[in-house]
Amino acid sequence: MSKSLGNYIGITEAPEEIFRKTSAHPRRADHQVFRAGDLAGPAEIDALRQRAGGPGTNPSHLKRELARDLAAQFHLEGAAKEAEAHFNRLFVEHERPETTGEWAGGRRRRPRGW
Repeated sequence: MSKSLGNYIGITEAPEEIFRKTSAHPRRADHQVFRAGDLAGPAEIDALRQRAGGPGTNPSHLKRELARDLAAQFHLEGAAKEAEAHFNRLFVEHERPETTGEWAGGRRRRPRGW
C-alpha cells in the first residue's frame, strides 16, 4: 500500500472515504491492511487468512469488518457505523448521496490544444 500506487488509505480521511477505499481494496491484500493498520498481530492475521479461505466465508464480510475497524480506529465508533450506512446507501441500495455539489451550469471550455 502506497500513495504512489494509488492504493493508500489516509488516516486523516473522512470515515466514509476510509470505508470506501477499504472495500475497493483487492481481497488478496486484506491481511496487509490489517498489519499496516496495526489492527492485528501475526496470530490474528493467520486466523484471518484461515477465515478468508474457509468454506461459507463471504470475503465482503471480512472487508466490512476491516473497514469498520479502520474507520473506528481513526474516528469515533459512531462515525464508522455512519460510514457503513453511507456505503450501503450508495453501493448496496444504489441510492443517491444525501448531498451533492451544485453545478453552475453552462458549457465547460476545452483546454487549449484539444
